[in-house]
Amino acid sequence: MAPAVVEQQLCKYLLAYYLLAYSQVVHADVLQTTYLSAYSVFLSSIAGVMISDYYIVRKGYLQTRDLYSARKDGPYYFTFGVHWRAYVA
Repeated sequence: MAPAVVEQQLCKYLLAYYLLAYSQVVHADVLQTTYLSAYSVFLSSIAGVMISDYYIVRKGYLQTRDLYSARKDGPYYFTFGVHWRAYVA
């Protein structure tokens, strides 16, 4: 290729890169809002399960010391440390 063609292609690539970067900066609020709204859909379902478990099932009582222990006879150990019913829910 001739050097002029290579320079033209390089200029096109740089221009496209800067236009894309400018586009992302200008529309960052839209992208951020879309990301946060999509993330909140998943987060709200997890938070709902955790809040209902704390207030309804456990009635606000947690055994704090057992939350951080890996004892197999602890109340939060379940099957190999995984609560499969919570995973399914």
